Amino acid sequence: MKKKYFGILIVLIALTFIFSGCLQQVPPVNNGGDEGTTTNVVLDGIAKAKYDFLTTGATNLTITGIILAKNDSNIILHDATSGILIYDSYFLDTYKVNVGDLVTLDATFVYYYNDVEAKYNTIDVVSTSTTSETLTPVKLDIELNNDWLVDADYNDLTKESSDATSLALWLYRYVTVEGTLTISDDKNFSIEYSTDSGTSLINGYYKAGGLTPVTDVPATVTGYLGAIFDAWQLYIWDENNIEF
Repeated sequence: MKKKYFGILIVLIALTFIFSGCLQQVPPVNNGGDEGTTTNVVLDGIAKAKYDFLTTGATNLTITGIILAKNDSNIILHDATSGILIYDSYFLDTYKVNVGDLVTLDATFVYYYNDVEAKYNTIDVVSTSTTSETLTPVKLDIELNNDWLVDADYNDLTKESSDATSLALWLYRYVTVEGTLTISDDKNFSIEYSTDSGTSLINGYYKAGGLTPVTDVPATVTGYLGAIFDAWQLYIWDENNIEF
């Protein structure tokens, strides 16, 4: 009888190792839910490409997304997970694509100060098409930690991210922020918004200019998240991204 129970125990232990080995190990990520907690999710798409670059140095990556916005000569390519900035990109004209089109491309990711971005002169466009798919912004209701950001002297990394998963998810993510808005001049603004632990403040920037200054006004701002001077920043590409 003892031998029988011992045999069953050995089988159970073996099965435990087999199944645990088959389970995919997924990184923790702050999903915008409970403050200070993490949720196990599988990063996919553009978010996964950024995570691979941050953690393994993978640079030549294939990504597919919708062109969210054109901000000056830069574009934001975004999928259901997150976005990436393609700096100084002129392929909108070169490949006859528009904001809202679906694009698959091969790109080399690089560091640039606080950014992870794809350089226009490394891009090989695989395919382009029109699409009826639309992108939906995620409500920003967590405090963005500046320690998540990297820092680099051009592509020479001088500071690693304290949380590569959160950085991969939130950098260049399409978000909407509800809160109290102050516009200090025609380009610069800040908005204070609620989080589970209180409130947080994020500065914003409108490169084209033309905003009218206001102070402590309820508003909703929709844009994408970037970073500058070691701090998170909210970028808009149109005055209509601000709703009062």
